[in-house]
Amino acid sequence: MVITDVTSVGHFRIGWPGMYLRDNFSDEIEITVKFITDVVVWDVIELSRYDIIHYNRVFGLLESTVELLTLLRNAGIILIMDIDDYWEYPDEYPVKQWNLDQFEDWELGMEAHAIQILENVDYVTTTTEIFRQEILVHNKNVEVLPNAINLDHPMWKYKQEPRDIVKIGWLGSCQRYGDLVTLKESIENLYNDVELKGKFAFLQVGGDDIDNKIFEGPGFKHIKMQDAHVYGTNYKEVDISIAPLLDNKFNKCKSEIKMVEAGMNKKAFVGQDAVGIYPQHIIHGENGFLIKDTSEWYKYLKMLILDKDLRIRLGENLHKYVNPKFSIAEISKQRIAFYKKVMNEKVV
Repeated sequence: MVITDVTSVGHFRIGWPGMYLRDNFSDEIEITVKFITDVVVWDVIELSRYDIIHYNRVFGLLESTVELLTLLRNAGIILIMDIDDYWEYPDEYPVKQWNLDQFEDWELGMEAHAIQILENVDYVTTTTEIFRQEILVHNKNVEVLPNAINLDHPMWKYKQEPRDIVKIGWLGSCQRYGDLVTLKESIENLYNDVELKGKFAFLQVGGDDIDNKIFEGPGFKHIKMQDAHVYGTNYKEVDISIAPLLDNKFNKCKSEIKMVEAGMNKKAFVGQDAVGIYPQHIIHGENGFLIKDTSEWYKYLKMLILDKDLRIRLGENLHKYVNPKFSIAEISKQRIAFYKKVMNEKVV
């Protein structure tokens, strides 16, 4: 299992599940986890020691993808590519305005090369059935392996900090201003609401500096992008986790990881309705809230700010839903079954 980037994607999709399998299921499967920087991708003799190479996004240089993958497959190695995001970025992403050289450096040029890679591997793994349907156009062998949380990881063992105000948190990646700007009017209404004065504050973890303009107000705090092994500790400052999404194919294919993180941490969750995966898991008013119209962010965030019992109930109910459904122990069983299926098909 080869980690090809050091962001949370590489750890969630390959690193953490690979190490969990290695440490807990060695009687069923032998796992070696490496960073791509420790792999000589053209060393066919060395790589032929493995039945399967499972990697996220890109293995080797993009320009030589087809040549390399063909060489490895001809050597009898089963190649499995994991992809977690749709390969065409939405127009709202600033990267779309960059010049070609900058674009090639961003996200390893995935938009230009993803389909070529998808068509030249034996199997593809991804995060949701929604995304699987998109990938099937380019590869008939696609398996859904959801993102999972290992609550034994040190970053989830934080001490909850007592506070007098409600913290609303957005924990995300770069290039998300288009999603976040949909919150602007509702956030302004929250700040202008006399009834809420001094009762809440926003926390932004990750994202870009421009995103600050959406959240800025009394008590606002921005924590820059952090190492994947520590960012989860920020949930100690969160009472309500939010996940706004614009309606585009990229967002429809995103995973439910933010919902899973919120649930594992027993935090109230508010996500976008009719865009992607959340409606498949969230029962509105039972284990979270779903936003149909941008103005509803104000309505439901105010409700949660003023009602501690509601926050606790939604968080507890979401926890019961995601744990153990999205625990690393449960998803690891699915991974092992998948690898065994792959090997059985090779034998046949």
